[in-house]
Amino acid sequence: MERMLQHWSCQSFGTDCKDLTEMAVRTICLTPIYIFAGPILLALGQEERLVRIARVIALWVIGINFSFVPSFTCQMFLQAQSKNKIIAYVAAISLGVHVFLSWLLMVHFDFGIAGAMTSSLVAHWLPNIAQLLYVICGGCKDTWRGFSWFAFKDLWPVFKLSLASGGMTCLEVWYNSILILLTGNLKNAEVSLNALAICININALE
Repeated sequence: MERMLQHWSCQSFGTDCKDLTEMAVRTICLTPIYIFAGPILLALGQEERLVRIARVIALWVIGINFSFVPSFTCQMFLQAQSKNKIIAYVAAISLGVHVFLSWLLMVHFDFGIAGAMTSSLVAHWLPNIAQLLYVICGGCKDTWRGFSWFAFKDLWPVFKLSLASGGMTCLEVWYNSILILLTGNLKNAEVSLNALAICININALE
């Protein structure tokens, strides 16, 4: 249903505007949850030691979440013009930078969680910067006409569609979060969470 709503609203209001609005609304609405992740997890009965780590990671994830707003917009703008090679090249470079920074910050300098999250943050924002520069600097000269206030026209209908689409997307992916929360209440929660994280990541590759 969420995918059908997305395609319909894209046809009605434009792909880039809808995706930008949907991702922005979803990210802004979820930001308070990440900010107050520590008290929320403690209230749900999670181990205090795990909560301390999760609270730090949650603050870093806010920056990563906001990176999806320009990311999805630029990707769909480029895909609409069959410029998929640019997306692939940028993704490959970003992956290489991510691997190198992960080794440098976590293994060489031993920065721990801060190093891992810094690497992830850079890897998420680097493609956005590269794609924006490609679009703005002449890569899409036949379709890019610069920024315009017309992008904010008729935002209220798009906003309402974004709430519905974003809500269904959240319901689609939050079952993993519920599993993680339930696993955190098991004995030896750290090992259980590590095992579940491996399973979820493998499942995401399908």
